[in-house]
Amino acid sequence: MTKVDSRVVKKSISLSRVVSVWADGLAAKKGFGTNFSAYIADLIRRDKEREDELQLSRIFGVSSSKKSKAADAIVGVVQQAAREKTFVSRPR
Repeated sequence: MTKVDSRVVKKSISLSRVVSVWADGLAAKKGFGTNFSAYIADLIRRDKEREDELQLSRIFGVSSSKKSKAADAIVGVVQQAAREKTFVSRPR
């Protein structure tokens, strides 16, 4: 199999953030792994979770750079409710 240098890949094409992280992972491994689809799926899942948390922070008026324990607790409650498919109203 061919080894990939992420610097060459990044100079050749414009990469999304997820693909960029994947390319960096390839370079760190010094070659191809055996289960790239699972690796990419995990990167996409983590990226989606970060986007969801940022969106929740915006909804509750919490700056993502200034998250507090209370904000983390709010996000946790909302995420748990979403997993359980229950409705949580916004506090007034």
